[in-house]
Amino acid sequence: MLGRGATVIGDTVVVLQDQAAHGLAIDTGLHRWVRPFFGTLTGVASFTDLVVVATKSECILINHAGMIAKRVDPALALTPTQDHLAVWGIGKAQVLDKNGIVVTRWSLPPLTIAKQDRVAIASAQGVLLFDNDWTFEVHEDVG
Repeated sequence: MLGRGATVIGDTVVVLQDQAAHGLAIDTGLHRWVRPFFGTLTGVASFTDLVVVATKSECILINHAGMIAKRVDPALALTPTQDHLAVWGIGKAQVLDKNGIVVTRWSLPPLTIAKQDRVAIASAQGVLLFDNDWTFEVHEDVG
């Protein structure tokens, strides 16, 4: 397969090819499932026991059986941590808990070259964004 991205959940490797996520058995390489997705791919990540496929149209969370567990807003980037997932959209972001429930969301300031590709840590309260000099700013839910 010529894939555009891949990740692993449990004993399945998920390879993105064209507009589909293919679940393949790690030990044999045999297809377990295929799940189509729509939109321009922006990222893929493993998060808890889910695969998150981010596109400019939507984000889908796929379980180990290849079923869509949840759909959330479009994303330009994903930041998974152990218990939370930050979903970075255009002008807004949200943090999901390990069950895929949105626990907080907030508006984002306009992106500049200096504010791209930063290390981030997601929590239930928001996200810590680290600059190149390791100073950080906090983005949290305001209500």
